Amino acid sequence: MPHPAEAPASIERLFGAGYLTPYDYHLASTLGKIAREEDPLALLAVAAAAHFTLQGHSCVDLHALGLRSIETTEGILLSVSWPEAEAWIDHLNRSPLVWRPETDSDRESAPEAPLVLDAAGRLYLSRMWGCEQRLAAHLNARLSALEEAVDEDLLQEGLIRYFGDCSDSVRAAAETGVRRRFAVISGGPGTGKTTTVLTILALLVEQAVYRNAPIPNILVLAPTGKAAARLREVLRRQDRLPCTPEVRQALPTDAVTIHRGLGARFDDVSLFRYHARNPLAADIVVVDEVSMIDLALMDRLFEATAPRTRLLLLGDRNQLASVESGSVMSDLCRLGETNATWSGGVVQLTKNYRFSEGSGIGRLARAVTAGDAEEAIACLQDPSEPDIRRIDPEALPAALEEARTWLKSWLTEAEPEPVADRFNRFRVLCAHRQGPFGVERINGILDRMARNLLDVPDHREWYPGRPVMVLKNDYRLHLSNGDIGWMLPEPAEGRYRDGGNVRFMQPDGRWIAVSPHRLPAHETAYAMTIHKSQGSEFDEVLVVLPERRSSILTRELLYTAVTRARRTVSIVGSEEIIRQAVATPIERYSGLMAALRARMTP
Repeated sequence: MPHPAEAPASIERLFGAGYLTPYDYHLASTLGKIAREEDPLALLAVAAAAHFTLQGHSCVDLHALGLRSIETTEGILLSVSWPEAEAWIDHLNRSPLVWRPETDSDRESAPEAPLVLDAAGRLYLSRMWGCEQRLAAHLNARLSALEEAVDEDLLQEGLIRYFGDCSDSVRAAAETGVRRRFAVISGGPGTGKTTTVLTILALLVEQAVYRNAPIPNILVLAPTGKAAARLREVLRRQDRLPCTPEVRQALPTDAVTIHRGLGARFDDVSLFRYHARNPLAADIVVVDEVSMIDLALMDRLFEATAPRTRLLLLGDRNQLASVESGSVMSDLCRLGETNATWSGGVVQLTKNYRFSEGSGIGRLARAVTAGDAEEAIACLQDPSEPDIRRIDPEALPAALEEARTWLKSWLTEAEPEPVADRFNRFRVLCAHRQGPFGVERINGILDRMARNLLDVPDHREWYPGRPVMVLKNDYRLHLSNGDIGWMLPEPAEGRYRDGGNVRFMQPDGRWIAVSPHRLPAHETAYAMTIHKSQGSEFDEVLVVLPERRSSILTRELLYTAVTRARRTVSIVGSEEIIRQAVATPIERYSGLMAALRARMTP
C-alpha cells in the first residue's frame, strides 16, 4: 500500500481537495466521454493542461511536473503526487485525446486532437500550442528580416543632440530602435523606457524627412486603458525634444489599448478588424507594458502587424507576467541573452532616474530582483531608509487607520480632478483577493471608514467619493477593464442626495459621467490586487502580504508592488513571508523559445 504522501494523483482526488476547478474537472470528463477515453492518466492530462493554462502557463512540462509538489492556492500541500513522466507519456501516446506533431510541417498544421504532446514532453491545450507556433513563426520572420539602411551621419548627429557624448544603455536602446526593424527594450519604472522610445520615433522621423520620404504612420499601443493613459502623458512632452517643429508635429500624441488598436468588436472582443489579411496601416508600432500581454493576444498583435512594419516592444522583464497564459516578455529577453543572432535586439535599461542609487525603494527593488532575501530584510530594517518599512501583520489595523487622512483629503471633494489627484497619491496593494489580508476584506474596512466619515448608512450602496474599478471592457461606454471612477453628485444636486454619476477620465483628458446602473461588472477600489496595479504609479504604497506561504507570492509579485511607489513603501508581512517571496521566482512552463529555435536558421 503506497505511503499517503506518495498516493497517485487523479482528477477525483485533486478536484475533491479543491486543487482542480470545476472547469478543469468537467472539461476532462466531457472530452473523455466524447472520445470514449477511460484511461485515468489521459483524463488527468486534460485536467492538468486546463489547470496550468488557467494558472498562466502555456503548457505543462510533464518531466518537470514530477518534481513539483501539489499545492493549493491557499498554500496547503496535498498528499498526492504526479505520475512518473515516462509512464504518463506512454499512456498519452495511445490516447485519442492527444496529437503528436512529428515533422516540421506539423508545426503549420491544425492539431488533430484537444491535447498536443511534443517530443520534449510538453503538453498543451491545442489552442495554446497553435498560438505558440504562430507566434514563433512571426518572430522568426522578424528576426531574419534585413534592416533598412540609415543615414549614419544624421543618426550620429541626432544621438549626440539627444544624449550628448554619454554611451549609456538609454543611448544604446535608441540606436537599436533606429537600426532594427524589431527590438525589445526592457527596464524598470524610472529607467526612461517611454522617453527613450519617443526619442527613437523622433530619430526615425528625422531619417524620413532627410530622405524626403513620407512621414511614417505611427501607432502606439498598451495592454490597458490605464497604461495607455500614462504613455499618452509621456508622448505629449514633445516640446522637450531638441528637434525641428516639422519632426515634432509628426510625432504621435495618443496611445490606445491593444484591443482598440486592433479593432475589437463591441459584441465579441475576441474578433478583430485587423489581422493577417487586413493588417494595421502603420509603418511603426510601439507597444508598452509588454510583460502584461498574454500569449494569445501577442499572437493576434503580430498577426495584424505587417512584416514591413517596424515593431518596438517595451516592458519590464522583472515585473509580473501576464494574468493570462504565457510569459512572452521574459522569453524574448532570455532569447536575447542566449542567441547570438539576436543578442543586440534586446536592450536592458539600467540607470534609474526616479530612485537614486541610495534610495530605499531602489535598494529594495534591486535586492528583490537579485533574489537576495537577507539584503531585502536588511533594507526594511535599516533606520536610515525612511522611504521603506516593514509592518508586522498584527499591526495591519493600525496601518489601515493611517489611511483615514488620505480618505479625508478627497472624499468631500465635488470636482473630479482633485478627487483623482488625491486618490492616486496612495494605494493599498494586496497579494490575494480573499482572506484576512485580501482585497475584499480591506476594501470592506476602508469602505466602513469612509461611511463613518460621511455618515452614510449601510443600506446605501452609492455615496459621494466611492471609488470603483471596472472589471470588464465596455466599448459602448468607453470603459476598459481596470478603469477607476468615482461617484460624484451632479453640480445642481445636494451633496448627500442619492443622485449622481460615476466619473471616469477618458484618454483625451475629458471626463465622462456614467450612471451607476449602467456600469459593467465593477468593485469598490480603495484597495486592489498587485496584479491590477501594473502600469500604475502612486506616491505612497501599502503592500499587504498573506500571513502564510502562498503559491502566488513570488519575487516578481513583490518587485511589482514595491516599484509602484514613487516616494514610500510600507510592507505588511512577516520576515519569513518576505524571504519566501524574494526566494521564489515565477516559473511558467513555455515552449516558445524551443519553437523559435527550431525555426531559426543555424
